[in-house]
Amino acid sequence: EYESRTRVTERIAKELVPASLKSLNIPRSTDPTCPYSYASGVPRLDQKTLILSDPVKNELEKIRIQQVNTRDGQ
Repeated sequence: EYESRTRVTERIAKELVPASLKSLNIPRSTDPTCPYSYASGVPRLDQKTLILSDPVKNELEKIRIQQVNTRDGQ
């Protein structure tokens, strides 16, 4: 039961990533292990990890820098 609970928790976390990042207009990852890649079912979802791909991380970093610059008046 513990293993299945852990698996369900991971699946939920992986499904929350696209819901969160879509609002930032970041292109979907083509890396099948990235949680922001498309999943066409549970087996595909299980292939994903909880680690974002480098292109997605880079896009998030750009957004963070823009926010810092905007906040600091640059």
